[in-house]
Amino acid sequence: MNCSEEETMKKISYKNKNIIVFGVAIALALIISSLVVRTYNNRDREKKSDEGIEYILQLEENPSNLSIKGKVPEYVIIDRMHRMANSKIIAEDGEVWGILEPEWKKINALKICIESESYKNNKKLLDILERWSKNDFSNAVEEHNYLWRLLGGTIGKANKLK
Repeated sequence: MNCSEEETMKKISYKNKNIIVFGVAIALALIISSLVVRTYNNRDREKKSDEGIEYILQLEENPSNLSIKGKVPEYVIIDRMHRMANSKIIAEDGEVWGILEPEWKKINALKICIESESYKNNKKLLDILERWSKNDFSNAVEEHNYLWRLLGGTIGKANKLK
């Protein structure tokens, strides 16, 4: 190899290193920005969740308070229903996270929230709550697993009633 070929090879090698460094820098920037956005979205979701729970608790105490329209995200309702279903089921792996007793005032408050909105799952959620308001938990395993799937469940799938 003569001198100019060696110089050319060094230049190509140097360019490849720059491309690799540039690519790694872009990848890191994308990862960091993704984490920042995810953190912001999680904080926003937690805030909306806390506010939604506060409105539901107000409804439990005063069912005629209908100023809640648009204030309770659907995932808050699904989460509360899931916790109620948890009180009636046994999970196949023994993992049950969060339990709420399905008391009439809690069920009624959730029904009011659902009836005042156009959530994606309105009909199914109202059907479940209607059964529960009649103290019918015979389908709690299926209902739990439906709610659990809506929440992205991976641990705690129900397999039988308590």
